[in-house]
Amino acid sequence: MSDKSEMMLAMWRKRKIAEVGEEGLKEFMRESKLTGKELHLSIETYLRGVEYNSVRVEPRISGHWLSMKSILGSLEDVAVLESYVVHKELKYKGFVDCVCKYKDNLVVVEWKTSQRTKSTLQDAYDDPIQIAAYIGAINADERYPLRVENALLVVAYPTGRPADVLTLDKKLCEHYWNEWLKRLEAFNELKKSAEKQ
Repeated sequence: MSDKSEMMLAMWRKRKIAEVGEEGLKEFMRESKLTGKELHLSIETYLRGVEYNSVRVEPRISGHWLSMKSILGSLEDVAVLESYVVHKELKYKGFVDCVCKYKDNLVVVEWKTSQRTKSTLQDAYDDPIQIAAYIGAINADERYPLRVENALLVVAYPTGRPADVLTLDKKLCEHYWNEWLKRLEAFNELKKSAEKQ
């Protein structure tokens, strides 16, 4: 996580604790995690061929589900859904939400939920770096005969407002990949230092 992102997270955490207390923050985090899990499951069900209106949607995510409606019909030729990926050479792993075609480009898709509008990549903090890491892993993972160079970050909202679809083209993905490599190197250096002590 970048220094700026850490600072923003710390400020948000402090505000949230002032607003709802420590226990309230824990409950908020549990609810957020559950919301994300349920939304991912509904999206996966839809992308496996169930009609939009036939997907069982938990009441807690009904707004998020409505928010996703504007993008789901634009996704085609799903190649990967909710899949574990490994970059053996760089020794990291992750969980890719989706690889499919969007406007004739093969893309990694990352689903996110947010209370706050995230209409630019800057609003998304470190999410683009996470996506670039997933692209690197899926391209290096021999189980997937794919070459992905583009990505989508799709942000769903509880109000039902249409999801923001943030596109990362090849150039942006390469930029964020380089950022990821710097962070991975810094992490590995810290790990080596800790092991020496």
